[in-house]
Amino acid sequence: MAKLLLFLVLLALSSCQPPAPRPPAAPTPPPPLRQPSSALLPRPRRYGLPGKPGRPLRLFGPSSPSTRSRRLPTRPCWPRPSWPCSSAKEETARQAYQTLIARFPDSEHLPAAYLGLAVVFYRLGDDGQSQALLQRYLSLPGVPSASAHYYLGLIAARQKRRLDAVVALQQALALGLEPELASAAQQRVQRLVEQEMTPAELEQVAARYPESAPGDLALLALARRHRDAGNLTDEMAALKRFTTAFPAHPEVPAAQARLRELTAWLTTDASRLGVLLPLSGPARLAGERALRGIELALAQLQAHDPAFSLSLVVRDSQGDSATAGQALRALVEEAHVIAVIGPLLSQVATALAPLAEELGVPLISPYARSSQFPLLSAYAFRNSLTDAALARFVAEYAFYTLQLRRFAVLYPQNAYGSALKDAFIEHAVRLGGTVVAATSYPPDATDFSPQIKYLGGIDDDALRDLVAPPAAPASPPPPLPRSGQPV
Repeated sequence: MAKLLLFLVLLALSSCQPPAPRPPAAPTPPPPLRQPSSALLPRPRRYGLPGKPGRPLRLFGPSSPSTRSRRLPTRPCWPRPSWPCSSAKEETARQAYQTLIARFPDSEHLPAAYLGLAVVFYRLGDDGQSQALLQRYLSLPGVPSASAHYYLGLIAARQKRRLDAVVALQQALALGLEPELASAAQQRVQRLVEQEMTPAELEQVAARYPESAPGDLALLALARRHRDAGNLTDEMAALKRFTTAFPAHPEVPAAQARLRELTAWLTTDASRLGVLLPLSGPARLAGERALRGIELALAQLQAHDPAFSLSLVVRDSQGDSATAGQALRALVEEAHVIAVIGPLLSQVATALAPLAEELGVPLISPYARSSQFPLLSAYAFRNSLTDAALARFVAEYAFYTLQLRRFAVLYPQNAYGSALKDAFIEHAVRLGGTVVAATSYPPDATDFSPQIKYLGGIDDDALRDLVAPPAAPASPPPPLPRSGQPV
């Protein structure tokens, strides 16, 4: 009778159909336990016991004499996350595993049967049975436990026990899952932490894994949750914990940039505006004019709205990048200004753009013409035309408004002059004009006669002769006296 039962189970596994009734056979002596218990296990297809590494596992392969009698390995390997078998095959596998467990309690394949049956129940949605079988499997001595913890984690996640799920999946990863399951476990942990956990649960994960994964994910997710809720102080605390605990993490630069923004935001005095201009040095006059303009604009605003409260905090850049950098840092870290007007010119403004990015403070330069300045930082702004825009407007005004078609260009011998000259010539020629001459002069020059002569001018003496009024005709000499008249 025992031999008949084993034959019926094997036939069911081979055809994926319930065994049909057979005529009773003559009783025979029961075979040894190991051979029938091995025959009762489903042949693995993505399920059951392992084949060779990297080869797909088979659950219900074609029945053949060679596979019927083959001894199955004792080290189990378990279903992949995307197991395609139908419910009929799952039911067949369930019956086979239950038969083995019931009939052969001393079989060497009993651990594999417990784990395989637990997976079948998980696939069928019976979490209680699956969890009980997984716990029973883990109680057996010497069994590999990574896959069991993996499925315990999936069950916990399905039951909304998110912290238990993360702990079980991390334990499975630590024990060494096969690559496909390891990838699935990592993705499930990431989804739990980033999308499903509450802030309280994230705090628990961060406390349980203070310097290892997924503690890093938990702190980043916690910072995002606080940011979405508008809790900037709590967001800053989470980011500080993250950068301290995981200094080599690839997200640390972004976290540090956000911390600088938060620090500037939380310590900023919205009623104070910084002014950073060259109030001494070669550009002193330009700096003083800009400061008077700023003060005039503020006075007009306050006259229009007496409730408008804003004070200026003025610092001298001296036209020097290093001095301006120290002044900018003092304006942000000591005066806590909301923004800074300045630096005045492109050279210093361009040098300070990275520092503005670091400090998280907007820079508004009145005269920085460099087209690169606003591209150096999201905090860099200017209130002036670029060289290219200025040259285009001058060319269009001369061509369309003044109706000029022939041009001569006189420009200073520096980078600014050369750039402006090139841009003007380009736009003038594009409009249909002709540039007949171009010459430069030293920036400190006070006599432009050589350049003017080169462009077709004449010297002063020639100009006087050219523009002087014609000389009056000479008056006739007086008549000679007549004879006898006194001379």
